[in-house]
Amino acid sequence: MMKNIVEQTELFIRKHGMIEKDDTVIAGVSGGADSVCLLFILCGLREKLGFQVKVCHVNHGMRGREADADEAYVEELCARLNVPCRIFHEDVELIAAKRKQSLEEAGRAVRRTAFETMCREDGGTKIATAHHRDDNAETVLLNIARGTGLKGLCGIRPVQGKWIRPLLGSDREQIEAFLKGQGLPWCIDATNEEDEYTRNRIRHNILPAMEAQVNAGTVRHLEELSAQAREVWEYLEQGVEEARKRCVRAQGRAEAASGSGEKAECAEIRIDGTAFAQEASAIQKLLLKECIAAVRGGEKDIASVHLKAVMELFGRQCGKTLDLPGGVAAERTYGGVTIRKRKNGKRESAEAV
Repeated sequence: MMKNIVEQTELFIRKHGMIEKDDTVIAGVSGGADSVCLLFILCGLREKLGFQVKVCHVNHGMRGREADADEAYVEELCARLNVPCRIFHEDVELIAAKRKQSLEEAGRAVRRTAFETMCREDGGTKIATAHHRDDNAETVLLNIARGTGLKGLCGIRPVQGKWIRPLLGSDREQIEAFLKGQGLPWCIDATNEEDEYTRNRIRHNILPAMEAQVNAGTVRHLEELSAQAREVWEYLEQGVEEARKRCVRAQGRAEAASGSGEKAECAEIRIDGTAFAQEASAIQKLLLKECIAAVRGGEKDIASVHLKAVMELFGRQCGKTLDLPGGVAAERTYGGVTIRKRKNGKRESAEAV
């Protein structure tokens, strides 16, 4: 017998150890169906599991009166449920223009910052978002279409540090059925009905076509694929951790490239060629990406062509160098390869190797 969504969510929370006694969960609530469902389920479980709920709402300043109405609805909902609520007002269009990001990217970044800020300042221990099974399927398809490795197939993780997704085991149909059954209204963001964003096109056109014309279980099968990919990825991460101990020597700290918004972990990383050669190819590539990211200050723009070029560098003459993204260079040394911030001067491009 199929469990109702409340029981299903409780089992999912327990399975993944999402919430512990005395936790304070910061729930991101936009007023849409998914987040309203999340809030009601968390409130229904808070006494049973012994945790507190607080709500974070971000007004993106993009939809005028509609956004203000969403904000008012969330405040009224929180008052009715006796849940503390904090509102953040941001100008996402201005932020996107300054950062040269899409509105979608800027909106995600703004929400993440708001959730983190509230968690830090309001005693939060967990941050809950309302991602569900359909969101995960969309993410996996989007990653495949854009070009992804195994990590992209992992989709949305149920737990990532303090970030939790209690509804990830449920689908959109279950969520809306629950709200209708409870007589609970929700806000509708008109931009979610448009096909301007890539994710919306997948949601409105690609997934429905696959379910109707290929396999009705497409969303569930994509969820199973992402779960298997996460298991493999976690196994590989353990392998990389062990390989790092055998192969890598890191020195100092350095600032990441200007404007990256991140900090480099190391000024220079030396990879022992003899030890590196003993590792499996999959481990070698992941370890190299981790090393480059540690010097660069993030993984942005590090592609397979760059990893292939560095791997080939191990077999070249000492002194050979090549450029990597974010002002990073790799140099063939006597003992292996050194990755560091690029100095002034012409270096061989990874694309040309």
